[in-house]
Amino acid sequence: VKLGMVRSIGLSNFNMEQVQRVIQCSSSKPVVNQVEVWPGFLQKDLVDYCRYNGIVVTAYSPFGQPNRENHSPTYFFSEGMKRLVKKYKKTSGQIV
Repeated sequence: VKLGMVRSIGLSNFNMEQVQRVIQCSSSKPVVNQVEVWPGFLQKDLVDYCRYNGIVVTAYSPFGQPNRENHSPTYFFSEGMKRLVKKYKKTSGQIV
């Protein structure tokens, strides 16, 4: 960054402790942390910490992993969701 070869630093899958270490040990604060966040896995403390420190959080897998066995968020396939999909003529992803 100091040499002008890099404009900004981004992180991926860093937890709160790791983000803290980067902030403490680096002269350049990261601008983004890409982490897994979806309605069933909010990581609220991490997201709040990043926001407080001016770090944008981008969501990896914002709808969970509905096509992976044992990783399907059940709300995508619930009866309530089916009713909303039908009522609003939207996909479950659009409703979420």
